[in-house]
Amino acid sequence: MGQGGPSSEKMKLLIALLILQLCFAGFHIVSRVALNIGVSKIVYPVYRNIIALLLLGPFAYFMEK
Repeated sequence: MGQGGPSSEKMKLLIALLILQLCFAGFHIVSRVALNIGVSKIVYPVYRNIIALLLLGPFAYFMEK
């Protein structure tokens, strides 16, 4: 098994899943804190979606170009 073998691909997958899980946990913590502080339950998802659009929009644009 040289470089790029099955174990290397499996390790990349596990690291990607770990990072994704940490992102979900971080998002849950930020959401909980924001809602406990008193951010409106209606306004918070709107801000979240606007921020997601600003972050992911350019990425999607250049990937599809």
